[in-house]
Amino acid sequence: MLFHRVVIPFAFMLLGGISLACQAVTPFPVSKQIDSFDKDVTRYRLVLSGLKTEQATTFGEDERRLSGTLNRTVWRLQDDLSIDELFSFYREQFNGDERVLYECVGLDCGSSAFWANEVFDNPRLVTRDKDQAYIATLSDLEDGKQKVTAVYIARRGSRQTMINVDEMITADAVSDRQSLTAKINDELTHSAGWLSGFKTNKDQLDENASRELLDILANLNPALKSRLNLVVHCYSAPHMKDNLSCSERLAESLRQRVSSPNNPVQIYAQGALTLTPNNDLAPALRFVFWPRR
Repeated sequence: MLFHRVVIPFAFMLLGGISLACQAVTPFPVSKQIDSFDKDVTRYRLVLSGLKTEQATTFGEDERRLSGTLNRTVWRLQDDLSIDELFSFYREQFNGDERVLYECVGLDCGSSAFWANEVFDNPRLVTRDKDQAYIATLSDLEDGKQKVTAVYIARRGSRQTMINVDEMITADAVSDRQSLTAKINDELTHSAGWLSGFKTNKDQLDENASRELLDILANLNPALKSRLNLVVHCYSAPHMKDNLSCSERLAESLRQRVSSPNNPVQIYAQGALTLTPNNDLAPALRFVFWPRR
């Protein structure tokens, strides 16, 4: 796909509803802009989960198809920097009003060819699966619309990194918090299972992205809390002790957020002692309700 340049800045192209949440993502220093376009789009593909493959077809288990105004910019960086350093630079820009919807680094992102060809329609973004990162965020605008930002980083060689930044204004429902709340509440009607909405950032609990889940757990009635057992699992480390350490750290963060002396929740750390609930290696939260006495 060949991109065309547009001289009119994106911020001025949108009339009305402009707020601080609409400010553009800051590019990495010394990176060079090589492609850019602004246009109205329909069925923009926003991936909000790990990938799944069925019958030779790869797709995100949670995707949205959105309509709106898209600004896409592609940058090239010649400096030899690690994926972690680049990801941290962009991740740190989303600590304000933005909500992180999904993020992944390296092999956790799955197939780079899928991201490059199917999502961003740009074969120049293809790299080794371990040399990529992705983050999608959402922020609210003053006119009731929302801004979606998706950053994909592909480190193609020792001195060639491509960074695709999508910034989109849409009136479509992107992250339906009521739907997520309903899903979590439905999961908690069962005696055991995995809980949705458990989000982390570099093996630290992301309280903002996990807000719905944390609020539901913190406000469970005492009878349910007395029977609830939460089990934290980490999977990404090559050694079991590191996965246990990660799980213990997340379990302690959960205790501080959802448990109290008068209304405690039993929370355990079990590393990778059970299979991951999906295809990625992100930390996960399992629950078990003990039978009523």
